[in-house]
Parts: sequence; structure tokens; C-alpha cells
Amino acid sequence: MRLALVVRTLGRDGGTERFVHGLAGYLLSAGHTVDVWCASVAQPIAGVTTRPLRLRGRGRTLKMLSLARAAAMVPAGEYDLVCGFIRGGAPGLYRAGGGCHAAWLAARGTHRLADLIELRLDRAVVASARITIVNSMMAGRDLTTHYGLSPDRIRLIYNGVDLKRFVPIPGATHPSGQRAVAFFGSGFSRKGLSVAIRAVARLTGVRLTVIGGDPRPGRFEALADRLGVADRVDFLGRQSAPESLLPLHDAMILPTRYDPFANCTLEALACGIPAITSGFNGAAEVLPEPWMAVPEPGDVDGFTAALERSLQTEGLGARCRAVAENLPAKGAFQKLEGCITELTR
Repeated sequence: MRLALVVRTLGRDGGTERFVHGLAGYLLSAGHTVDVWCASVAQPIAGVTTRPLRLRGRGRTLKMLSLARAAAMVPAGEYDLVCGFIRGGAPGLYRAGGGCHAAWLAARGTHRLADLIELRLDRAVVASARITIVNSMMAGRDLTTHYGLSPDRIRLIYNGVDLKRFVPIPGATHPSGQRAVAFFGSGFSRKGLSVAIRAVARLTGVRLTVIGGDPRPGRFEALADRLGVADRVDFLGRQSAPESLLPLHDAMILPTRYDPFANCTLEALACGIPAITSGFNGAAEVLPEPWMAVPEPGDVDGFTAALERSLQTEGLGARCRAVAENLPAKGAFQKLEGCITELTR
């Protein structure tokens, strides 16, 4: 088949970008002709043709509208199917990797003009697609609840993980010699870093490693200082090789306010470390123990207790790895190819 994949950037930096990059390579190896329509190319793929989405304007709102207009110009008649991975255009198949924007706005409780425009674009692309792929049951429920999307137009495909890249390192320990917990995510307010810092502050002799970026990290550094744990919280910024860092930790914490399926959750499990997250992370659906998901993202007591329990539970790391082994990246690509076949019969 001749397929078009529409994404902002062909690369491996973000969750959606990594998924599309891997999917394009898989579809090419499966014998399909693949064109990737994108605004920029970070990591090209031999054999995959890239075609430009031409963007104009500055600022979040104008760039968002420009991207949506460019996506609408993809010539669907040249392809057996157009597969969309951005909020724009009218793809036959749309993967809602970012979940439901209305659900995020409800969780956040505040709205800006750009949010309302993104909400309109999100609703429109979901309405136009013949099939919408979601990466968690939570995301599917959100699309049905907020947009009225019929369940028969939704397909669930959990995210997969590179099991050769993210692996346990037997005997690995944190360089400090102390027990250590990782926080992995960018956009610290949304991901719940303040809750993570407060929870770790209540645990004696435990360090927190912050992997990821934020426009205003000083707020969170100041919080650690006020709580008297600045010497136990390490801000590493964005890291290109998190697979070398995660196995050095005893657990991961992600009190996210909304994530349809946070990839770092599955990456931590693949490294054999427990991931303690919130009930607003769709990845909580695959955790080996229900107590590893704290229902409310702001529940500091709940996260403290779950972290303590994870550090004391023997054999939990091996069970975490077993979960990840049932969700390989290739499996997700194969299931999405099945949805493509369903639409092109």
C-alpha cells in the first residue's frame, strides 16, 4: 500500500515522534510505500520519502493553526490511506497520542485562547477520522465522554517499548550509594514534580533525580530548598540516553495531572524498576500492582506510601520487566498495520 504519515517532526525526541519514526521504518520493512509529511526532519529514514508541511506565523496559536491548515493540504487521493498524528487535517486513521485535549483542560481547570483553538482542532480531527487509535482505555473514555465519539470508531493499542534499549542492569546502583527515585518528564507542573519532591522529602536517605526540562525549573529548585532537601534532589535536564540512567534507580515517580499513556512509565518497567504514577496516567492500566497507581495526582501521602511500599517489595522489578516484555514496540506497530488493513479492504 501507499501510505502517508502526517507528523510535525520526523525524529525520535518526543513520544509521538518516536512512535511515528518507528512505525515508518516498520511499515517500510513490511513492503509498504511510506511518505512522511512533516514540518521538519530530525532523523531521516532511508527509503522513506519526506514531504513538507509548510508552516507560517509565530507563537503557539499561529503555528498550531498553520500546522492544521498544512495537514489539510495533504493530497489524500495519492494514497491508499492518510494516517494522522497531529491535531489537523482529515486523516482516515488518526492516532490520538496526546489523548483528549478537553480532558486535560478539565484536569488543569484553566483555559487560554490557544487552548480553546486546540480544543476545536482536536474535536474536528477526531470527528473526521474513520478510526481513532487511543493508547489507553482512559483516553478512549475521554473521547467518548467529551466529544461523543462512538466506541465502534475507537481502537485501543497500548504503547510499546524498545526492549533492547531499555533493559535492567543487574547490580546497578546509584552513584551516590543511596537509594534513589527518578522523575522523568518535561513540563514539571503538568507532570507533578512538586508532589514528587514533597513525597521524597518524607523518605529518609532517598534521593530524587529529575530528568527532563521546564521553562521555569527554578520554582521547583526553590521548593526543594524550602523543604530542606536541595542536597537530595538532582536536576539533570533533558537526557538523550535515559536508558543509561533509569536502571540506576530503585523506583520512578510520576504524579502526572494528565497523560493518556506516559512512555516513561513503560520504559521504567522495561528497566526493571517500579513506576509509581497517578490514576490520570493511562499507563496505570498496565502496572503489575494496582497500588502502584495513586488515584489523585496531588495526594502526597499516597505517593509517599506507594514509594515506600515499592522500595520494600521483593521481586517487584522482575514483574515490572515481565509487563514490558508483553508490550514490545513492534507489537504496537503490527496492531496499527492491522487497523490500516481494516480501513483499506
